[in-house]
Amino acid sequence: MHPESIMRHLTVFLAVATLGTASCGYFKPRSYPLNTCVVCDQTLHRYGDPVIFVRDRQEVFVCSEEHRKEFVENPNRFMKKILQVKFL
Repeated sequence: MHPESIMRHLTVFLAVATLGTASCGYFKPRSYPLNTCVVCDQTLHRYGDPVIFVRDRQEVFVCSEEHRKEFVENPNRFMKKILQVKFL
C-alpha cells in the first residue's frame, strides 16, 4: 500500500471510531450524593426500593413514584439541592 492510501484509511477509521462513540450517547452519570429522598428529605427506603433516574447526567433517587412526578414538575429546585451537596 502507498503511504497516501494508508493515511486515507487511517483517517477514515479514526473518524468512524470517533463518531461511533460520540453518537451512542453513553456517559457515566454522577453518583447521587444524598442518603435521603431529594423531594421529602426522608429515608429512601421508606416506601420500598427507591425510584432511580438520571437528570442532566446526575443520578437522582426519590422514595416513590409520586416524588418522581413532583421532581419532574420542578426539577431546578431539586437539582439545586443535589448540586449544593456535591460542592460543599
